[in-house]
Amino acid sequence: MSPGKEDGPKKDLFVEVTFLLVGLFLFSLILAELTGVLNEILNGSLRIPLLSALLEFLISIWPVVKWISYAIALIALYGMYYYSKKLSELNVKEKEIYKVFDPKVAPEELRGEIDKNEKWEAIQKHIHSSNPSDWRVAIIEADIMLDEFLQLKGYFGDSVGERLKSVDKSDFRTLDSAWEAHKMRNRIAHSGTSLPLGQREAERTISLYEAVFKEFDLI
Repeated sequence: MSPGKEDGPKKDLFVEVTFLLVGLFLFSLILAELTGVLNEILNGSLRIPLLSALLEFLISIWPVVKWISYAIALIALYGMYYYSKKLSELNVKEKEIYKVFDPKVAPEELRGEIDKNEKWEAIQKHIHSSNPSDWRVAIIEADIMLDEFLQLKGYFGDSVGERLKSVDKSDFRTLDSAWEAHKMRNRIAHSGTSLPLGQREAERTISLYEAVFKEFDLI
């Protein structure tokens, strides 16, 4: 069994236990609030004859119930802290398993595997062409360049869109730009030449890719 499959159920268990503890905490607060209602019943301002005997019994043991509820609340708070810490540790391990990109790692590793500067120069020639077909080619090639970068840095998924979904935004300041540019690429891929595309809009799309590549010092 792969490490990813083993960690999945553990993460689910942490989430379930956390929700359980939160539920216990809320339940304890509700129990504490019932004190006022029970006092009203005993004082006669709220009459429920059929429950009088039961309520008298509950009131007799209420101090014990109240302290138990406080204990449950404290346990729930500790559990929330403990499992949130465990989930944070699990997220770190998950990134190690899938080799998710660490922005502190120098992007120079990419150079030598793919000469992205040559690719970028070709994209610039296409986008500054007077031929609208070249503008579409520029966007598609920029998206291929983005896909290669995401794969080399270990973001998992079967497509650019899926890989972008696996990105932590705190590690990828230009994530929104990548998404917007990729959506334009998809429109071009699905509509082809039937999609109206002006040079200004094409250049703006390429500038979005450029922002992403500059963030990681790829161009």
